[in-house]
Amino acid sequence: MAKKIRLSFDDGPKPVPALTKILKILDDNHVVADFYVNGVEMEDAAGKAGAQAIHAGHHKVENHAFHHIKLSPLPIETLREEVKKNQKIIKDTVGVLPTRLRPPYGDGMWTNPKDPELLQVAREENLTITLWQVDTEDWKVPMADKWDWVMGEVKKRATKDLNDVLMHVLETTARDLPELITRLKGEGYEFG
Repeated sequence: MAKKIRLSFDDGPKPVPALTKILKILDDNHVVADFYVNGVEMEDAAGKAGAQAIHAGHHKVENHAFHHIKLSPLPIETLREEVKKNQKIIKDTVGVLPTRLRPPYGDGMWTNPKDPELLQVAREENLTITLWQVDTEDWKVPMADKWDWVMGEVKKRATKDLNDVLMHVLETTARDLPELITRLKGEGYEFG
C-alpha cells in the first residue's frame, strides 16, 4: 500500500501574501491540501479573496472556529456560535459548507473522554472532527531549521492509510514548502 500524506494548513486565510505563495507551490506540484480557516480572518475583502483562492484551487476550505481560541472551556452556546458563525461565513464566501472541524490547538479532542459538548456541536453541524498525525510546529521554528526532526516525525507518526501533516499559513512555511514536498516525494509518499 502506498504511503499517503495530506497536507493541511491552519489559521488562514491570512496572511494573504503567504497564502498566495503556498497556493502557487501546491499548484506547481499538483498537490491538493486542506485549509482550516478562522472566520475572523474573512471579515474583510482580502480575507474573503484568500478563502476564494483556496476554493478556486480545488483545495478544501474547512472549519477552524470563528476565532482562534480554545473551545472546550466555552459554554455550549458560545461554542456553538463559534462553529456556526464560521460555517456561515465560509458558505457565504466560497459557496460550500465545510464538512470537517479542526478545533484550534486540537483542544478538547486529545483528552479521554473527548469534550462531549464539542462532539455534540460537530454532530449538529454535520461536521467530522479532524486532527492530525504530524505537527511540523512550523509556527515555533521554521521547518528549514529542523528537516531531520520534521521527517523523523513523519516516519514515526504517519502510520495510517492517509496521514495529515499540519502546517500554518506563514511566510516561512511558504518558503519551506517546496523542500518539504520534495523530501516527502523522495521518501515515497503520495499526496491524497
